[in-house]
Amino acid sequence: MPMECVHSGKSNMRPGLIVNADDYGFTPGVSAGIRFAHRSGIVTSTSVLIVAPSARADLREVKESCPSLGVGVHLTLSGGWRPLLRTARVRSITDRRGRLLSSGDLSATIFRAKAKEVFAEWQSQIEAVIDAGVGPDHLDAHHHVAYRSLALLEVLLELARHYDLPVRLPMPPPSDGGGDGSVLPPSCMVELAAARRIAHPQYAITGFGRGATSAGLIALLEQLRAGDLAELICHPGRVDWKLRLKSSYAHPRERELAVLTDARLKRWLDARNVNLTSFRSLGGASGHDVCQGAKP
Repeated sequence: MPMECVHSGKSNMRPGLIVNADDYGFTPGVSAGIRFAHRSGIVTSTSVLIVAPSARADLREVKESCPSLGVGVHLTLSGGWRPLLRTARVRSITDRRGRLLSSGDLSATIFRAKAKEVFAEWQSQIEAVIDAGVGPDHLDAHHHVAYRSLALLEVLLELARHYDLPVRLPMPPPSDGGGDGSVLPPSCMVELAAARRIAHPQYAITGFGRGATSAGLIALLEQLRAGDLAELICHPGRVDWKLRLKSSYAHPRERELAVLTDARLKRWLDARNVNLTSFRSLGGASGHDVCQGAKP
């Protein structure tokens, strides 16, 4: 599907790239790695798992040491953490212990989730970030849960409209004919966002993870073209015992961190005039900057 990005004022024909590190707050080590990837590398944005125990302390640290790092909310329904709301209000998304369902059971989460309860919990997660003194600049979803269900995507977009925030839509680049079969069709996501005038990058670059190398990332970024605004989704971090205990994706985060702080990568981006930016460049959900798919 052809894509276009409509901006107010003069068109900036430099390719734009948002480098967003997911899972800020997951563990202190993950958060420390993300801050380092911003200060010493190409990470421009992150999204916080505010339900994680260390997230609030990590937000205080990012405010002090990385004021230019964009911070979004990584809305979650999985991971086994406690929801922010009392269990009685969110029974459809919690287990018998009152915790969010495990990350390995996303299909059960999606099947059981009631939109009204999801809206209330996700709004609480957004408000918790705001209460921590951080103005979020976008919304996205942990494990892409919001993009696997029409009902959950509508909740995400309604919250984006309410808070006047852009969102991530995990749509493939124009050169990728296949896309991600685990999420809703790109045309569906684009049409729903356009109907609410929700801003979003034109596409998301994925596939950067296990076995990450600088050469491999450069190959992924070769598809950037003048006028594009894309998001690179990444998961850098430092491995601590909490991460090893909580996640099967641990040591690859160190590999991602090494690549994202490789000086050769920054020189490559500079040589190709790539504008490293954040979701702030999109404006609000109802602002003048709207990136969306062109109608067929």
